Amino acid sequence: MATIKEDYVSSEIAELLREKGFDGKIHTTFDEEGYTQPSITLQMAMKWLRIEHNIHIEPHIVKTKCSYGYMPNYIDLKELKQHFPFDEFDFANADKYVCLTPDKACEVTIKYCLERII
Repeated sequence: MATIKEDYVSSEIAELLREKGFDGKIHTTFDEEGYTQPSITLQMAMKWLRIEHNIHIEPHIVKTKCSYGYMPNYIDLKELKQHFPFDEFDFANADKYVCLTPDKACEVTIKYCLERII
């Protein structure tokens, strides 16, 4: 049986969250290899963006030339409009932007929203 563990935001995203007004406690913990990581999960960051900024993050599964992957995506709940974080995005060229896991697609979108939207 596989071990399931939480996906935490990177230190860079934790700092962006602080700068943008995330009011939850962000402290550093140590993982199994002894590296430090923030204590905030991707889900917590996504929930904060949804509640405080009306941004819903929802990666899309897409077919690429070789397989399938997850496309970074967010929905502006004020406008009910879907956005891909890349202006030049084209589904025909999905290999350029696709992430291997939904968690990575969420992380990319969180970072994009914190840097450019909020």
